[in-house]
Amino acid sequence: MSTRPAATGPNSDTPEVSGTDPARPAPSSGKAAGTKPAARTGPAARTERGTVVAEYRAEGGFAGVRDTLTVWADGATALELRPGSTVTGKATATQLADLKRLIATREFASAARQYGHNHGVDRTIYAILAAGKTITIAGAATLPKPVAEAQVILNALMSALR
Repeated sequence: MSTRPAATGPNSDTPEVSGTDPARPAPSSGKAAGTKPAARTGPAARTERGTVVAEYRAEGGFAGVRDTLTVWADGATALELRPGSTVTGKATATQLADLKRLIATREFASAARQYGHNHGVDRTIYAILAAGKTITIAGAATLPKPVAEAQVILNALMSALR
């Protein structure tokens, strides 16, 4: 079970989901607001906490969602919510193994950077940041199987922390 700590401040420096800024700090990095770590490079990002397997962002919609899920190599998860609070949890061993396997596939590596379109003010846009790339998903889009399956796992992890 997760608990919600007090809000940690506004999240105004969050870039748009459709951007590819890999220098965005991890939710629980402990960095002061407005500071940026060194750019992420290589197949997996390193933070003060450890290796990041994937980051999953949801932004937009009528409610103005701006949530970021981070999954670390040890299975720890953190969901940074739009108001600035962070909720932590843990992926199951199966979820973590499946996510790592999907991200390591050739199909994931060769996936396009954008699927669907982001037209319309009521659309939530999702982004998967993993293996050195950002894949943006908007609307009803046909995704490569590993991307679709990774999104299912990330959605489940995000929903469990909300």
